Amino acid sequence: MTRETVSAQTVHASIRSRIAFEKLVLSVLYGALISATLFLAWQVLAMIFAASVNLAAFARLAFATIYYAFLVFLGGFLAAVGIGMPLFELLERRKFRKAWPYFIAAIIVSLALLALLRNGAIFTEEPIAETVFVVAPGMLIATIFTNLIRPVWWDAELAEAETPSANIVRIH
Repeated sequence: MTRETVSAQTVHASIRSRIAFEKLVLSVLYGALISATLFLAWQVLAMIFAASVNLAAFARLAFATIYYAFLVFLGGFLAAVGIGMPLFELLERRKFRKAWPYFIAAIIVSLALLALLRNGAIFTEEPIAETVFVVAPGMLIATIFTNLIRPVWWDAELAEAETPSANIVRIH
């Protein structure tokens, strides 16, 4: 390989890494928004079925939803910076462009957060909704990210297929 080829590959990898970071942040924002919307809908339904609908309850619910969205965004952003980007760069260097490593990372981070919230116990007698609202945002963010990054992966594979192999000898 020539110096220009190595330099171009380094530049392309840097560009893909920056695009991936933007896609990760966008995925975290979408995931926080969708998770907060589902949390709000679940809590409103619980209030309606419990017949405890009043203005004060709605105000508490609005603040709880904002707080939940902030926690999902903060946790997702920290996980994206601390785990998502290093994972992307590692897999990109190996040209391994699959979705499942991101889902496994999301499950591990979600279970670690669940253990942190429950003082080390992941599986308890707590309601299943609590577990779902901790684990589901990570899976949702991983799903959104893989859907957003897939065109970048396709373009990278096309560009790699078009570059000439190092085994070709050109005689001028």
